[in-house]
Amino acid sequence: MTVTATASARTTPVAVGPVQARAATPARRPAIPANARVAVIGDSHTAGVFGDSLKHRLQRYLHDGGGKLLRFTGIPSSSVSNYLHGTPTQAGPQTFNTPKLSDVLASKPDVLVVALGTNMLFGSRQANAGEIRKLLAKADAAGTRVVWVGPPDVHGFGGNLAGSAPERRFYGALHDVAAERAAAGKPPLRIINSRPSTREQDTFDGVHFQGHAATAWAHQVFDDATGR
Repeated sequence: MTVTATASARTTPVAVGPVQARAATPARRPAIPANARVAVIGDSHTAGVFGDSLKHRLQRYLHDGGGKLLRFTGIPSSSVSNYLHGTPTQAGPQTFNTPKLSDVLASKPDVLVVALGTNMLFGSRQANAGEIRKLLAKADAAGTRVVWVGPPDVHGFGGNLAGSAPERRFYGALHDVAAERAAAGKPPLRIINSRPSTREQDTFDGVHFQGHAATAWAHQVFDDATGR
């Protein structure tokens, strides 16, 4: 390529080498696009203040972007197994009817947000990976992508679980399955790590977050999922 430089008395051609254009890094697609049809399933966290705050932000975001929140369900004491089989849960004196995953997927959501894991912390890494695979197989069959909101950094269950081995095992299971899917060319499992926004927050009962702690967690999850 040749460019010209202007001098006071004459114009002299100046040869320059080829310009090395820096390729722009493509923006990562949001885990939840604004125009998506979305369903959310979760446990007691999703049924509480965290869920209320996340639901409000998702509804507004999807409404503005042309998407739709099809369903938002939080079932106390639930795990993947409860949703796979539609089995009820018991929390104190109350019984909660868990919707079957196949019924949730019948509305053909583009994205399924799964906020489960706290009630699975004491399962083995292998057992939890197996449950995660079963859920993803159902989602794959429905043509639905999955965004998994991992468990928060809880501090209870009769002891201090913050940063504990059970927590690390569950996240390990999520990442094991995500890596398997990537290697097999399957739709990616997007994982949202809930621990950064909950690590320093207090729970009111060792497990559940209220007030600012719950809303801060919801805001982090929303921002991570939408690329805000």
